[in-house]
Amino acid sequence: MTGKDRVLTVLRGGIPDRVPFSPNIGQWFSHRAYTGTLPTELQGCKDELDAMIRLKCDIFTRRL
Repeated sequence: MTGKDRVLTVLRGGIPDRVPFSPNIGQWFSHRAYTGTLPTELQGCKDELDAMIRLKCDIFTRRL
């Protein structure tokens, strides 16, 4: 099941293969990037969206 499939399944009242994954990492990512303490797997990410893609999140949000 893809991330899109999971979200659509939930919206239709179904049960996905796992809970859709969508961390709220905005402030955490900004702080860790600023202090140079990002985990190895996220080093080199330019912003939180890049980190969410690398983490294979199912849902992406945009902070305005």
